[in-house]
Amino acid sequence: MIAMDLDQLARFADAIVVARCDEVSSGRMAREGAAEGPLVIRTQARFTRLDSWKGAAPRELRVVQPGGVDGRYAAIVPGGAAFEAGRESVLFLQDFGDGSWGVIGLFQGKLDLDHDASGHVWVSRAGGIGEGGEAAPAASGAIEMLRLRNVGADGRVSIDSFHEQVRAAIARVAPLRGAR
Repeated sequence: MIAMDLDQLARFADAIVVARCDEVSSGRMAREGAAEGPLVIRTQARFTRLDSWKGAAPRELRVVQPGGVDGRYAAIVPGGAAFEAGRESVLFLQDFGDGSWGVIGLFQGKLDLDHDASGHVWVSRAGGIGEGGEAAPAASGAIEMLRLRNVGADGRVSIDSFHEQVRAAIARVAPLRGAR
């Protein structure tokens, strides 16, 4: 996996959204865009878009990624994004063109939102999938890879500051040729 900063995530993303995970499942599924061929173990998460920061993502999103569990079989993809029903996140997404979306850069394209008792919303680096298939916490210093400003000692940044930094990154980077 190649480490990505905020500019790279913004450049590669077809859409950047704030969304709530409504359901997570995994099993054998066809590869994106494949009408035929072997089924692979994938994880699928259904999200409701709460806000859109880039692109034209639908309100109901189906996010898929390699790996997951199907009965007694598991396919582990270290570094994959960990999804949890009820969790709100900022997602940097690739449009697969078949109604499904993928998170850019595995866990790097998913940041979790935390709501504190005073009503403030904070962005923190989400954990990923560990080598044993377990949900792993974000590594110490993981949010620094994004090169954000205004990061607190707890490794979080306010949603307003993060949104402003994402807007600036979008303005700085040229979209990829063929990007939507």
